Amino acid sequence: MKRLFFLFFCFLFLHAAVAQAQTQPLQEIIVSTGDSITVGYPFCPGATADGCICVGCYVPRVMALSGIPTTNVGYIYSETAYERNMINTHLNQYKPAILTIYSGNNDIQYNSAAQDVSNAISNLAYIVDRCLSYGTRPVIATLGPQFGQWAWRLPYILQINQGIRQLAASRGIAVADIGNALWGQQQYFTSDGIHPNLSGHEIIANLFYQAINQCAYDISPSSAYFSGSGGTGSVSVTPRTGSLCSWKAVSHVDWIVVTGASGGAGSGTVSYQVAYNNTGRERTGTLTIAWRTFTVIQRKAPALTFLPLLLGEE
Repeated sequence: MKRLFFLFFCFLFLHAAVAQAQTQPLQEIIVSTGDSITVGYPFCPGATADGCICVGCYVPRVMALSGIPTTNVGYIYSETAYERNMINTHLNQYKPAILTIYSGNNDIQYNSAAQDVSNAISNLAYIVDRCLSYGTRPVIATLGPQFGQWAWRLPYILQINQGIRQLAASRGIAVADIGNALWGQQQYFTSDGIHPNLSGHEIIANLFYQAINQCAYDISPSSAYFSGSGGTGSVSVTPRTGSLCSWKAVSHVDWIVVTGASGGAGSGTVSYQVAYNNTGRERTGTLTIAWRTFTVIQRKAPALTFLPLLLGEE
């Protein structure tokens, strides 16, 4: 009987530990992915932005404009295939509320350009969809032009940009249309014909900042309390700027289930159900709704009446 009692409480402890591990709300940070332009080359000459201070580059500028802590995970040799392979790592490591995507500049190779265009769009679609399923808000950029010895890439960049705009429209996400803003504007690029100068970075940062604000929502309430027996509730979603960008509702724990309006565009109401709390302790879980964190705190259920039987008590 004592062994049964011990095993029972081991089960309760493990169940509570798993529930706690699942409670991972998104962080109010921006993660910026991309290639050497995101790193800040040539102002940051390394393979990554680690240890480099370039306040005029677009990622630090986005952080200054938005007031949101921003992490630069750019890699100088990155292609969209690399970003595709890294997206789950970035999401799980940083749990960002927003992820900016500026990738594809390195994809186009001379002998495989047509296929490279198709692959780039497919990879970007995968990255966007992973963000949306995770609850992170993706903000994607079109590619800027390239000059000089790289000008042969321009027709293929136009094709990628068309695919990016179509992808964003189909998913209801915001676009930083760098291609449209900088097309033919060689004065905003360094002598290598690919990398923006600091004036170009300023334009890129402003475009990302505008795109980030384009799809801002508020939720009400932002938290709820439940007894151990569980129950149902709802959350109102309201666009902050009149935007009709699409949004999703994602639960980060298995004991809170979205039962109605798991996504939409513009205003909406999300319904959810909280399960009975059998962990023996108070617990906290979160949902990401329209890229905002909704917190549920649930008290523990009353003591189980059959414990005396396990202890061998009459």
